[in-house]
Formats: sequence, structure tokens, C-alpha cells
Amino acid sequence: PGNHEFDNRFSGYYPYWARQKGHGQPPWSKRTIAGWQILDLNSEAPHGPGSPQVRWLDRTLANARGDCRIAFWHRPAYSAGKYEEGNDRARQYWDALAGGARIIVNGHDHDMQRLRPRDGIVEFISGAGGRHRHNVDERDPKLAFGDDGHFGALRLRLSFERAMWRFVSARGRALDKGSLSC
Repeated sequence: PGNHEFDNRFSGYYPYWARQKGHGQPPWSKRTIAGWQILDLNSEAPHGPGSPQVRWLDRTLANARGDCRIAFWHRPAYSAGKYEEGNDRARQYWDALAGGARIIVNGHDHDMQRLRPRDGIVEFISGAGGRHRHNVDERDPKLAFGDDGHFGALRLRLSFERAMWRFVSARGRALDKGSLSC
């Protein structure tokens, strides 16, 4: 969930989270899938060095080993699209994950992007499922792949120490694909 789902009635929590996790549960979590730790963060929640979410992330990463980790949240830290300046809150999460994660997945920009690795992390922006798309600056040096002409989605297939990705158009055509190891 992102900025369109935000509802102040839940003090910064989404109605989505209230339904999925129950009232009073934090809108962030972790789980393990195919040997990858998946960190589900909330870029709309209160933030800052002393915020509950940042303290939770710091504790989670303090005892973590390796970098077989994927984090996702709504607003991108970096982008070659409409929100190319990125988001300071997202950069705070990025900085915490640097060297300890391989993949970050974001939305917010209504397009598909794969950014060049930074701090050992590949950032995917998968926001091309909405009713309109945002332009991608193909000349941006951060960009490894960008598409603003198709509706579509990112597909990740995880296995032990390996992730394969495909950006797929709504008609099923692979627009970008590859893999990485951790």
C-alpha cells in the first residue's frame, strides 16, 4: 500500500494493514521465502532515527547475516521517472539496508524501472499497473531498464541464493529479465 491508501484515522496506519494484521499491529513485517528474508516496510508511516519502524529495522538487521534480503515499500529512494529526486524517508531505509540486501522493490512512479546496482542493491520500480503511466528518462545514468509505454508488473522467482526477475507487459511479453545471486 502507498500514499493512495493512507488514512489518518489509523494514525498513519493503512486500512489495508488494519484488515491484514489487526488493529494495533505495526505496518511492517518480515518473513522468509525460499531462503530470502523479505522485509515489508511502510514508507507512509512516521519515520526518523527514533521511530518505531526504523528501530525495528535496525534491530532486524543487527543480527542478520548475508545479503539474501529483499525489502519493499511504496516510495522509491531513487528513480529515473517522475519522482527522480526520490524520497528522503526511503533513503533512510536504503542506508540501513546497504550491504545487507540485494533487492528493493518500490512503486509510486507509474512505470517500470530497474536501476543499476547501488550499495550492492538493485532497485526495481513496479508501478505500471495504474490507470496512467509516468515518463521515464531513458538518459538517466541510474537506469538499467525503463518502460513507460506498457502496463505491466514485476515477477520475481526466488530460490536458495538466487533471484530471477522479469518485467512483463499486461499482454504477457517479457520486457526485461535477468537474475542475481546473494
